[in-house]
Amino acid sequence: MGLVPPELRDRWAVFSVSDVTDSAAPIPTAEEWARLSQQSGRTTVLVQRVSEPMAWTNAVEAGRITDPGITARIVSAEVTLTTEIDGRTRRDVNSVELGLEFEGPPTRDAWGFVGAVTYTAIPLGSS
Repeated sequence: MGLVPPELRDRWAVFSVSDVTDSAAPIPTAEEWARLSQQSGRTTVLVQRVSEPMAWTNAVEAGRITDPGITARIVSAEVTLTTEIDGRTRRDVNSVELGLEFEGPPTRDAWGFVGAVTYTAIPLGSS
């Protein structure tokens, strides 16, 4: 959290998963939510791997990251979006990778989501 200005910290988590300024975001826009609602949209996620980024580990060891309760993880998953269009079921499958930061002990009693640092979604196919 040290690099996020204090006045933005209470909004950073939501912004980090919904900002579409430069690319798609993990959370749909309001317009996408409305469309998905009309199409009975639902998502299933199969987490394939969770790992600690090497760049994060190196930065902590080098003393460039000093917040004691912050950690980073990369989550790789297969995400399936199922919708109903004109009475037909459609499934869109994506390979997704999220770079996430969390804050927890010793600075907090429990783990909490800080923000999404990276998000990549690669379409695998539709049916």
